[in-house]
Amino acid sequence: MELQNILAALDQNKAAENANVARLIPHVNLKQNEERLTSIVLASVKIVPEFADVLLASLGQRIGTRSKIDCFVELQLERNAKTNKASERPDGLIVHRTGRSQWICLIEAKSGNDKLDLAQVEKYIKLAERHNGQHSTQKNPVPNIDAFLTITNDFVAVPEHHPLAKELPKKLKASPDVYHWSWTYILTQAELLLSQDDFTDLTKRAVIKELVEYMESANSGVQQFTQMNDGWRQFIQLSQKREITNKTKDGQELLENCVSAWHQECRDIVLLLSREVRAPVALKLSRAHTKDARKRLDDDIKKVLNEFVLECEIEVPKAASLISIKADTYGRRLALSITLDCNGVRKSPEATLNWFLKQLDIKSEWPLSLICIGPRNKRYPTSFKCSEILKDYSHVVGDKLDFTPERLEFTWEVNMSSDMDKSRKFIERLEDSVRDFYRNVVQNMKSAPPIPPKMQETE
Repeated sequence: MELQNILAALDQNKAAENANVARLIPHVNLKQNEERLTSIVLASVKIVPEFADVLLASLGQRIGTRSKIDCFVELQLERNAKTNKASERPDGLIVHRTGRSQWICLIEAKSGNDKLDLAQVEKYIKLAERHNGQHSTQKNPVPNIDAFLTITNDFVAVPEHHPLAKELPKKLKASPDVYHWSWTYILTQAELLLSQDDFTDLTKRAVIKELVEYMESANSGVQQFTQMNDGWRQFIQLSQKREITNKTKDGQELLENCVSAWHQECRDIVLLLSREVRAPVALKLSRAHTKDARKRLDDDIKKVLNEFVLECEIEVPKAASLISIKADTYGRRLALSITLDCNGVRKSPEATLNWFLKQLDIKSEWPLSLICIGPRNKRYPTSFKCSEILKDYSHVVGDKLDFTPERLEFTWEVNMSSDMDKSRKFIERLEDSVRDFYRNVVQNMKSAPPIPPKMQETE
């Protein structure tokens, strides 16, 4: 179906030529942050195929040489035949066409502190359901709206994890596909695109640079995740007393809100680190948790109830190990760690420790410790301070360490006794700790080289 026919079918009483095309310089009032931000982002998607590819790939769409992308804002849909007034006015629309196939995505956006309205989201999903190929005829073609996307300052682990997932009726999740982006996710993808050596077209780079500068400005409506939820202090205090519970409605709500806030902060850390290392950092999730955000929430709530720990794993391209982040809500401390395989240098305890420790310029003030892990997951009972090991190996590899390590676990531990229950300070110190650990340890570490097999001598 041609583009004009698609638009005409969606809005039959409005000429397709007058559709509101997404523009880099929007024709809206300067006070309309949400409309302006949506228009600029969608215009960049249309103008720069590489940007469209990296964003739409997260929604299952691949942009090829034959692809055509068109983006619109403030479309007026389902007009009344008598009054000519539209009953629906979604914030945006993306049309991706390749040959005869097409994919249409409806968009609802919120900027600043504005939150999604459940009733409005349900209304647009039902609108998309009404516009599907089952109702199409030759005289009255109805284009299929394949997806519904929301964009806000709320963070999710993957686009399939919608902020309103637990409130939406299950029947509304089946069709169309429902996705979510945060504005910071879009900003991060733009910055990563600029860091690519093969992204050299000067015009396209200029467009993405302007987009990044605008989204980073205070007036854009784009916000970072800067503080935990309102119940965070109560959550930490109850955890420290071991009185946190899910047996009451208030307790369950407190747990869900605080663990959800932790999930948002984990995603913010991933995006922050992506921008700083100029590489696509990812949150490492199990297949079950990737498919089902509710299961991830429930499993993490169980971990809090049993172990008083919030945790996540982060994957950085070419890093020697996943980065594990644990927030001990009972002990009020953070622990960031990596675990390295020693099999390539297993000659003796001293040689193994020396091979890894010499990679780091360890400072005495670093809160960095080491745990040695041997065969069958045997662990030395206590951890060693790395600064002490460098001064004297004898108290580690003498009579105390009676096995050659198979793995070494480096842990950066931060005492949060005075800041754990402060919703803003907790995030500041957590993100600073991630930066410190990555800068001083992770980026300098490499795995042990593999040991090649030896030739067997023939008799």
